[in-house]
Amino acid sequence: MNIGQIKALPVTRKYKKRIARGVGSGHGKTGGRGRKGYKARSGSTRR
Repeated sequence: MNIGQIKALPVTRKYKKRIARGVGSGHGKTGGRGRKGYKARSGSTRR
């Protein structure tokens, strides 16, 4: 077997999880943030 005979494996593409884009996506509504609370708010960063 030579180096020239080696073929690269086909690349599997993983889709990027699009959160909060409709209920039908499976990641809609709260978008994985749960309900209410500090961490559910936009711009929340714990220091």
